[in-house]
Amino acid sequence: MVARRLTVQKLIICASPDYLHSNGEPIIIDELSQHRCIVGFRRSQPVSWLFKEKNGEVKRYTPPATYEFADGDAILAATLGGCGFSQLPLWMVGKYLKSGELQEVLSGYSGIEIPISALWPKNRQLLPKIRHVVDTLVDMAENGLLD
Repeated sequence: MVARRLTVQKLIICASPDYLHSNGEPIIIDELSQHRCIVGFRRSQPVSWLFKEKNGEVKRYTPPATYEFADGDAILAATLGGCGFSQLPLWMVGKYLKSGELQEVLSGYSGIEIPISALWPKNRQLLPKIRHVVDTLVDMAENGLLD
């Protein structure tokens, strides 16, 4: 396989203002165990949330899953609906943070950036349709359209 890095996605923890008003805001990661959390899952396993410690070290945390979804849009809808906390990429929740429909929490632990790459099979001659898609994605990344 050949990989070409396109951009990164920043992960943040967020909840609706209604949820925060009713249940309070955690100050440290361990307080999430006292809250409802909306967690993604893959291959029948919950997805761990990633946090950046003050020393820069990455910490994995598997929150207690009140709700589990295998779809990011479903996680977002549940979060907007006041069902609890979720960790989602900034590109997905940015407009809701700006409008006030969601609020970031535990921002001191945010900052984890997950790379997004284009992958394609390595062979002697790259198919023109694959080359076109990769070139388009690279152009979009270079122009900030994938952030």
